[in-house]
Amino acid sequence: MLANSQTGGAGHLDSGQIFPLVDSILPFEVCLHHQILPLSLKDNTLCLGVVNPEDEVALNYAHQILAYLNCSVVTRQIGAEEHRSLLSAYLYHNNEKPGDKSASEPAIAPENSPSPEPPKKSATPAQKRSPAREKSPVANEMLPRLELKPTHLGSPPEVLAQLSPPALLPELLARVLAGGIGRLYFERQASKGRILWSQDGVLQSILDDLQPDRFQGVINELKRLVKMPLVPVSQAKQMEIERVYRNTHLLIRLRVVPGEHGEEANLQVLRGAALKFYQQQQLSKLSLDGLRLAQQLQKKLNEIQVRCASATLSSENLPLLHQLLKNVTHQVELLIEQSDNPPGE
Repeated sequence: MLANSQTGGAGHLDSGQIFPLVDSILPFEVCLHHQILPLSLKDNTLCLGVVNPEDEVALNYAHQILAYLNCSVVTRQIGAEEHRSLLSAYLYHNNEKPGDKSASEPAIAPENSPSPEPPKKSATPAQKRSPAREKSPVANEMLPRLELKPTHLGSPPEVLAQLSPPALLPELLARVLAGGIGRLYFERQASKGRILWSQDGVLQSILDDLQPDRFQGVINELKRLVKMPLVPVSQAKQMEIERVYRNTHLLIRLRVVPGEHGEEANLQVLRGAALKFYQQQQLSKLSLDGLRLAQQLQKKLNEIQVRCASATLSSENLPLLHQLLKNVTHQVELLIEQSDNPPGE
């Protein structure tokens, strides 16, 4: 569990201890995202460097990952620039050819020294230099449209409760998708169920005394909508889909959990600022995943170079690999350009 923290100057940090701990305990992308760093492991105590000691999210996340070690953790504040320099040095260290590193090389660069320079970007062919900003093909894909045809929008809950599950679902969705942040709660009791509908946190309506088969039938219809298996869940499961409804971009999130008397569920609709925040989180996760995969590719290329010293390399795959890397580089350049020129500017 997390123990006492240490503040003040970071002092000398030994990359000889840090880098193996990043490899084996706290992955690079976690250290980067949460601004933490494993500094040392001694006498069953891990010293964890943190840029912001008040960041409870980062500390709790680290605690969850480190729980399997069954050791105590002390935190030590480090500077943001020092954190960045160490991670840059870690990448540089991993990208070096085996045997290239000199034994007399210092463990890490001083905090105020420049981080290793990235490789210079090679010139691209003239046809990639168009003044008009290109767009990623993914950005041009159309999201599926959600078509609903409710026929009982003015009906009281008693009428809706008599509808079959396939007929009831569009009635519920039409109400919850009307605007704001809509939610549907599926509460199961011993011999019946009920569905609650809220809008922006305010309870709007309740469908009560639903028969178990009708109640489960609506949950199954929602499972079909989000492509979730119909098999009853044994632990909480969440699925999300993005759709366009009445020219509005929406995210529909379904969470199904096992209850005392059977499955229960929670449906949430995100749009506007809430959807934008969700998308930013997803982009951060995707970029970290991409970074991790790029590190794995670099390691594989290093392995190939090592084996080339004792065997002849077949060149049949190299042109394909070279073209793939060119395509990846081009996509990264487009993403950098899009980040520098976001939509609407």
